[in-house]
Amino acid sequence: MDAANDHQFTDEDFARLYQLDTTWLDSDLTYASVRQRHQMPLHRMRYFREEGRITGYCCFRATEELVHIAWFVAPKNGRLYLQEFLADYTVTCRKKVTLLVEIDKDTPPKATGARLALYLSAGFAITSSYSTAESTGIQMERLQDTG
Repeated sequence: MDAANDHQFTDEDFARLYQLDTTWLDSDLTYASVRQRHQMPLHRMRYFREEGRITGYCCFRATEELVHIAWFVAPKNGRLYLQEFLADYTVTCRKKVTLLVEIDKDTPPKATGARLALYLSAGFAITSSYSTAESTGIQMERLQDTG
């Protein structure tokens, strides 16, 4: 597995990103919006590949103190890619990694359980939550061993 962060995409890459985004992020996305989202990302992006094919990615923000994961998608390899991401982006003494798991009424319970299990297995803890008529959010945090 190799990480591709140069944002040089082929048509096959965009087709795979469209598949990932419409399956796991928003089924109403258009192909053009997915292309734009990945060509001009609002956050930093980390792409994971196997044999040259995109198999997942992480959208995140990073400061000296903190890494915030805005979106992480890696079907079948989530645990491995998350461990790789955490190892690479926390080496520089960032004190914590945060993320928000948002759950809307259309989210399948099995998918929610899998996401929470993935983050809990990586050492994240639930720090807070909120609930509205449309969705529920669970804030999670992982403190780094700064040794």
